[in-house]
Parts: sequence; C-alpha cells; structure tokens
Amino acid sequence: MTLYTLKNLQKIREEKGLTRHKLAFKCFDEGAYNKHIKRYEEGGFAKYDTVKRLADFLNVSMEDLIAGPVNEEPRPAKRTGVGLRLHISRVNMGYSQQDVADKLGISQSVYSRYERGKLFVHDKYIPILAKLLKVSQEYLLRGRSMQ
Repeated sequence: MTLYTLKNLQKIREEKGLTRHKLAFKCFDEGAYNKHIKRYEEGGFAKYDTVKRLADFLNVSMEDLIAGPVNEEPRPAKRTGVGLRLHISRVNMGYSQQDVADKLGISQSVYSRYERGKLFVHDKYIPILAKLLKVSQEYLLRGRSMQ
C-alpha cells in the first residue's frame, strides 16, 4: 500500500476558504476531526482513498494535492459469498442497487456494502431479498438450490 504526503492540502484548503474543521466535517463523516486534517497538513501520511476523497471534494487532481505522481490504483472490490450471489441475482433480474434498497427501506450505500461483503445482511432481509430476486434463501446464504 502506498502512502502519500499531502504537500498542497493547506494551500488548497485556504484558497477554497475552508477551515480544517469544515473540511473534515464536509469531506468525511462525524468521526473525522480537524486534528486529522492538521496531521495531513503537517506531513502525516494518507492512504490512496483519503487522498482521492479530499481531491474530489476540493475539486483538484490527486497529483495537485500531493504535488507528485499517484502510484497506486485502487483494487476493485472482490465480491464473494452472499454479496456475490446478491449481485448476480440482482443483475439477472434487471434491478439497480437503488431498486433493491428501496424495497428493503435502506439506503443504496448500505445495500452496496451488502453486495461488496463489507456489511452482513440483516436476517430480516433474507426472505425479502429471496422473494424479490426470485431465488431461495438457501441459495443466498449458502449458494445452493437456486429456484
């Protein structure tokens, strides 16, 4: 994994008229604090995803933010298990992630995490998903006996 120093973060942040607190709050979530931004501005290291998120939010290139080349491309998420079967079944039915999320009453981002295996599917959703995707619960959970 490549780590980057954000050599131009402070300059770009100030040009955009943002405080550290505002940048941390708007770009990340409630768990991010201005101390994280301060650490990056003072030469602390950041992962690719953090650099990308900051660059996208600030509307600058990653290269401009780090003052150099970007050496690492993110690896695509690898779907396995339940997530892979959810993805295959959803695509076979012609549904978007948003369509399925709406049926479950959850956000698209939560459903996306189910498919990517980043979040376990809550038990109460398995029967709903099986019916919606026209597969058996056994198939979704264990990969057996697709209806």
